[in-house]
Amino acid sequence: MKHSKFIIFFTIVVFFTNCRLGKNQKTASFKKIKISYTEEYCGGAAPPDAILNELSVLKSLKNKEIEIFLSKNVESKPLVLITDSIGTVLIPENIAPTIYVNLYTPISFYKDAETNDKQYFNCYKSFLNENLISVNLSENQNEFTLISLLKCNPCVPPAP
Repeated sequence: MKHSKFIIFFTIVVFFTNCRLGKNQKTASFKKIKISYTEEYCGGAAPPDAILNELSVLKSLKNKEIEIFLSKNVESKPLVLITDSIGTVLIPENIAPTIYVNLYTPISFYKDAETNDKQYFNCYKSFLNENLISVNLSENQNEFTLISLLKCNPCVPPAP
């Protein structure tokens, strides 16, 4: 009889200990960022109003590769993520207190290009660094909305 009481007691203790351990385990948590944008007109000739109106319409950044940097330096190693079909992306909550988001073509595209024009590369690097979007993940919220104006690349000559 004593053994069966001990076994029952031991089983209960093990059960509650396992339940308590399960509660203390951390699960990965994420912050959700919804990204929308409008665009500048990058052509040369004066555009019709219809084009300007279309560019000014707020659009979701759908199924697009973005880069996440932990410092405001586009030559550092980025975390590359893809937005979903409604323009959202999940960021690990504890990745850094502040992240920097690049919505433009990655600098590596130009760094690795065969032409590798140093003047263009340096110009584009400055452009990207100036246009990184800062997101403070330490804020007490789980969802963020980024609205950005996608600017024309000043490093290429304007279109005719």
